[in-house]
Amino acid sequence: SSCPQDDNQAPAQVNFGHNGLPTLQRGYSIIDKQYPYELFAIHVHKGPSADFGHYYTYVKDVETGHWYEINDRFVTGPITEEEVFACCDERDFIDPFNPGQNLLIRPLFAVIDWAWNLKAGGRAFTIMAIGMLNNNRIEILYVKRFSGMMYHNPDTVLNEIADTCNRLKVQAIGTDFGVGHKENYRLVDLAQAKVFEMLYTGSPKVAFWDNEVKLYKIGRTASLDLVFNRLKKRLYSFPRQKQIATYAADILNVYTEYDPNWKRVKYEHAGTGPDDFLHLLNYIGILVEKYVGGFVR
Repeated sequence: SSCPQDDNQAPAQVNFGHNGLPTLQRGYSIIDKQYPYELFAIHVHKGPSADFGHYYTYVKDVETGHWYEINDRFVTGPITEEEVFACCDERDFIDPFNPGQNLLIRPLFAVIDWAWNLKAGGRAFTIMAIGMLNNNRIEILYVKRFSGMMYHNPDTVLNEIADTCNRLKVQAIGTDFGVGHKENYRLVDLAQAKVFEMLYTGSPKVAFWDNEVKLYKIGRTASLDLVFNRLKKRLYSFPRQKQIATYAADILNVYTEYDPNWKRVKYEHAGTGPDDFLHLLNYIGILVEKYVGGFVR
């Protein structure tokens, strides 16, 4: 379909992909075809006549290039299941007890999202992932969610995380600052790797080191923009779909909502399941970029 413009502009051809969102947004000025313009919004009317129906809008995020359908306060999810599974490769998770010598000579990074259950039936679980940078892709080698009766003891969780990181000779560990702050202090004493705490903020920056409080402050929206952009570009590498599926579900448990105060889309937890693995992808992306001194974007 084409989007009508004023008398000085040619129509912009708009194609819609399998996810129903626009995929082509460029046109040219009739007055001077040397200067392209870029389409960033489409206002749609749906109804039997011009006097009756419903309006909704497609809006392009100028920072990431992603298109969103905004229908009242509902905004389309930031990514599809197909796009997540497109990051899968034909390989398995590593065995942390027998990883192979080739891995032990490469810089490995671990990330942790701590959880704390006050009751035996609690549904929040600590999760850890280990990965590395490989051909400008962040390769997720191992993930574990610490669920089950034996992991209701925080000492058991902490000791297994430290032992796994030490056995694999992990060079740096990124952890969330919140509920796990005390565990991070204990982890520093047990792990051979450097431990970096990470705290979400409303900053427009993706991440920066705050030397006063000794942690990385992460702009929640800005950094998650980058995570979803990496996923769409297949800059994360996952093992085969069957192995990653339970963790990939975390990525889909996030929805986007338009924030009228900041005039942009923000990310919210849907509450239908955990979103912890998504945050691990964020942490490891920040850790890899800061540690190797380059961008994975």
